[in-house]
Amino acid sequence: MFSSDDHIFPTKPQLIREDNRTVFIKSLLPVLLMVAFFLVAFQENYLLIIELLGVLTLHEVGHWVTSKILQSRAYQFSVLPGMSNGKSEHKQTISQTKKAWVVLMGPLPGIIIGCSLLLYAFSSTDNLFLFELGMLFVFINLLNLVPIDPLDGGKILETLFFPSNQKAKLYFTLISSFAVIALGWWLQFWILVGFGFIMGLKVRSIQKNQKIYDDLNEIDFDYNKSYEDLTDREYWTLRRIFLDHNPKVKELIPNRMELWENEKLIFEQVRTLLFSRVIKDLSFSGKFMVVVLLVLAIVAPIYIIVENWEFINNYVEQQTF
Repeated sequence: MFSSDDHIFPTKPQLIREDNRTVFIKSLLPVLLMVAFFLVAFQENYLLIIELLGVLTLHEVGHWVTSKILQSRAYQFSVLPGMSNGKSEHKQTISQTKKAWVVLMGPLPGIIIGCSLLLYAFSSTDNLFLFELGMLFVFINLLNLVPIDPLDGGKILETLFFPSNQKAKLYFTLISSFAVIALGWWLQFWILVGFGFIMGLKVRSIQKNQKIYDDLNEIDFDYNKSYEDLTDREYWTLRRIFLDHNPKVKELIPNRMELWENEKLIFEQVRTLLFSRVIKDLSFSGKFMVVVLLVLAIVAPIYIIVENWEFINNYVEQQTF
């Protein structure tokens, strides 16, 4: 497609790879923000802050190690839970099976570690530190399995049942946004309410992109590819349609067939419109196995906590007084 007269179009902007230092700084900034938040929230409880960072880091290491083992680049390391869905390098295809396991292996190891610590702590009332650490592992990873976007539970649901359905993803993100806002309002936790409204902006972005995809589908444009595989004509076609749907940006550009002085801004937007084609290689038995592991990951820690509720209740009373 778009090859016979490709030479009449200007050369598309070159994709410049970020150096390791830039990638490291970008990865470090969320960590610093998380540490700052913990310092404000928990003041001088440095041990708790270290424990929280350790639990979150091990969670993301689970994603990262699994992606390396399966040679899948569906994840990018981040200490912030739910923020590691960005692709470190765009691939033309993504395996549904690999993505499901990469997502699952974030919370699953943490829950196994947490349950093990709790079982050991419950057998000896002197191990309160292990009890607290086990509860952190269980609570954080269970929370991450809540089936809303952008948590791992939501990613698993999306990967299993609508991996490439943009409209289903739009409705799912919208429902997730309302759920987060309602939960934040009920808990009087206004940061959570704000996060829910931010998710609402994501819904609007998906809506705008869907209109662009509708236009691209009308001209049989293949956007399931990497930027490197995009021809010059395809870049300028995608750029033109993007600008048609963003008239305010379009007004700023003097000539639509020349590289703008701030072309990087458009270039980044064009790149976000390209996405990988999901290979639906996850069989019914594979989906069943993932669901079973997901259910066990939720039920097992809840069962352990309920069975030892008296111990937990005594611990809470001691902390109260």
